[in-house]
Amino acid sequence: MIYLLLSMILGIVLGDCLKINLIYLAILVMLSSTYFFYFKKFKTGISFLCIILFIISFLNVSMRTSNQLNESVNIKAEIVDDYINNESKYIASSSIFKKYLLYSKEKLSIGDIVIIYGSSAIPEGKMNFSDFNYKNYLKSKGIYEIIYSNSVKKVGESKSLKLRTYFKDYITDTVSKNLSDKNADIINSILLGNSNYIDKDIKDNFRNIGLSHMLAISGLHMGILMIIFEGILKLFGISKVLRRSIALLFSFVYLYLISMPIGAFRAYLMFGFMFMSFLFKYKYTSFNALILSAMITILINPFSIYSPSFLLSYLSVLGIILFYKKFEILFQKNYFGKSLALTLSVNIMLFQVSIYLFREFSVLGFISNVFLLPLYSFAIILSYILIIFKPLAFLIAPSINFILNVASFLAVKINDFSFLNLEFAEISIISVFILYSNFIIIKYKDIFINFYKFNISVLISLILIILINSAMFLYDYNNSFELNFIYVGQGDCAIGRTNNRYFMVDTGGSSNENYNPGKKYTLNYLKAKGINKIDKVFISHFDEDHVDGLLDIIDEVKIKSLYISYIEDNKYLQKALSKGMNIYLVQKDDLIKMDDNTFFRIISDVDEYNSSNDKSMVMILNHRGFKILFTGDIEQTESNITETCNLLKVAHHGSKTSTSEEFLKTAKPRYAVISCGINNSYRHPHSEVINRLQENNVITKVTNEVGEINLNIKKNSIIFKGFKEKDGSFGIITLLTYIVIIAFVREYGEYIAIQGNIQKRY
Repeated sequence: MIYLLLSMILGIVLGDCLKINLIYLAILVMLSSTYFFYFKKFKTGISFLCIILFIISFLNVSMRTSNQLNESVNIKAEIVDDYINNESKYIASSSIFKKYLLYSKEKLSIGDIVIIYGSSAIPEGKMNFSDFNYKNYLKSKGIYEIIYSNSVKKVGESKSLKLRTYFKDYITDTVSKNLSDKNADIINSILLGNSNYIDKDIKDNFRNIGLSHMLAISGLHMGILMIIFEGILKLFGISKVLRRSIALLFSFVYLYLISMPIGAFRAYLMFGFMFMSFLFKYKYTSFNALILSAMITILINPFSIYSPSFLLSYLSVLGIILFYKKFEILFQKNYFGKSLALTLSVNIMLFQVSIYLFREFSVLGFISNVFLLPLYSFAIILSYILIIFKPLAFLIAPSINFILNVASFLAVKINDFSFLNLEFAEISIISVFILYSNFIIIKYKDIFINFYKFNISVLISLILIILINSAMFLYDYNNSFELNFIYVGQGDCAIGRTNNRYFMVDTGGSSNENYNPGKKYTLNYLKAKGINKIDKVFISHFDEDHVDGLLDIIDEVKIKSLYISYIEDNKYLQKALSKGMNIYLVQKDDLIKMDDNTFFRIISDVDEYNSSNDKSMVMILNHRGFKILFTGDIEQTESNITETCNLLKVAHHGSKTSTSEEFLKTAKPRYAVISCGINNSYRHPHSEVINRLQENNVITKVTNEVGEINLNIKKNSIIFKGFKEKDGSFGIITLLTYIVIIAFVREYGEYIAIQGNIQKRY
């Protein structure tokens, strides 16, 4: 069954990444069908079914992502969900396959049927290698476009969807009236499967101590709910089969009312399969139930595979299936031994994906899941009883408050040791896939166990390949120059490395208090790269889009030296001084050395100008004769620059007030970089600037088009590429090589092992 699931996932990924003509796909179907009908004769049918599921998944993706809205929108839709922390943000649906993220000034509620007038946009995907993929996150919720409404007209109501509003109001009203504010937020978050009910500090606390799964409805919550429903029904003398059926029905209604969280839906399906196996006397296996539930989930929404909830939920259960019994044997069969075995089983599977998704792993989770999980579980049981038997709230609520107060106290104490948690740099999805495929091999180890010596030789070969590739990577890393112009919205930031020393030119930022690109992009990028120390930071000038990000990174990353071209009494320099940072005021012709092959030379004289743009620090970065010209936001001072360069950092985000024809004739750049935001209000870069660069045969890349722009200089090569232009060929080749090796071992390993044994005898 695992092959069927993998076929579906492959169809989803290829359908999302590739635009294949449906005629070619139809030809593939016919050829595959012919092959299996006339040559394989359906000995098992599994291979044929794999192809069918692959094609269904491929078409499922294509159908959902086709027929996008026009830029101008006029559609009828239902409001199917809202956002607790943003009253102008909703999820609207116009059909079973079409959901939209809606921004509206009008007050709406779940169940409203509305006509929407406005404009649409495609969600922003990853612009830097380190970014959270917001586009895939929305797709995992079935949302493919964003609508910004000009007006919304309510024309009716959906009674079934209105039940969600009534149910949420009932839960929040009951809980809030009987529990303290802090405890009410926690219970609302748990019962409604929405962590937005609690504030960021509490949410971070749960994450630090490894208890975030308590805030997402999962198998634990569904198991508790099923036990409560069946226990109540048992009091009325209802038979086991009937009460299990009613409990499943009530649980499904509950899931519908809270918008079907993935983890809860997975648990519900597995409970359902267990019940059906009991009814039809069919042997139940947790592994097959898990795989089948995953297949149903991604058939309903193929982009569920991009959801952290999907990955965490399914991998947790897979870890329990694969490892729990093995760990249970190692520990004493008491509560602590079983809790430790369960925690280890789950975390073995979650370790790699946690690093991939969050770049951190909570060591404290081992403690929290042993001591705090029982407390929160008991509080959840009482909370469900409180909701069902509201008149008994005066008896139940004090116990919930007491338990949660004790749990919160212990959680704070455990969080004091959060420095023990592990932080990591970014890892690739390829490495994650290879690790988890090894767990599948463990599951089917009997296939490989008969040719042990051959497996050992393959393993040694793989280790040697990894070691050789790692050595080549380290040599290349230590003998190359790297400069990354990262996407920071409408701002500037470049991060470079030479000889294992890092520098930064501007930090990004914004004057908008509700938008924080310094944290969202710059700090996130540094953490993803594993950069905790920067030798030199250059601030071109003190406009927020060039410097405000300094406030986001200064407490997280050690900065040895800060270079500025003029002095201002502002919060940025005050913060730098408070950190005891070395601050240098540069002047024209100053040389700042990075290493023996790399140095900066200041070429601007800011004393002659008054505007902040023309006070920008202009400098040449020279690496082995390759010159990079940084120009900040200069306008009038451009005429004073007589330097030539290989790469031009285009001034003022591509504004038409800079980058004149005369300047380009003088500078003679081969490459150019423009940094600006998607759909920015200034309409940067200006078409005149782009045309001038093209007319001068300058290879130009713009961050709002290709994302992060990478310049890599080696002794014999120069690579200049945008993040969205990378084909990922190295990762694909590595992945395919691994798959070929495993398939080869699976198909021919036993034969080669037998032949080896025969040759030894003679």
